[in-house]
Amino acid sequence: MTSDMKKDLARDIKLGIHQFTDIIPEIYFRDDSESIMIVFEKVIPDKETISNIKSALKIFGNEVLLNDLSENKFISLLIVRN
Repeated sequence: MTSDMKKDLARDIKLGIHQFTDIIPEIYFRDDSESIMIVFEKVIPDKETISNIKSALKIFGNEVLLNDLSENKFISLLIVRN
């Protein structure tokens, strides 16, 4: 995936998330993987909002995995793309 493709995809993901919350996550790409990590730190959306975000992100990959809340300090979603 080129850097321009990553920028466009990150923008699209943030726009999709913005439908449900004004909290802006960090988005990470790995050079050796098509998967995308989305991390909300410090301020995280409530569980219902996270559920809505997870459903909306399915258009970007084959599967969206959600980690457990870690003492309400962060939450991450992994978009699995093959």
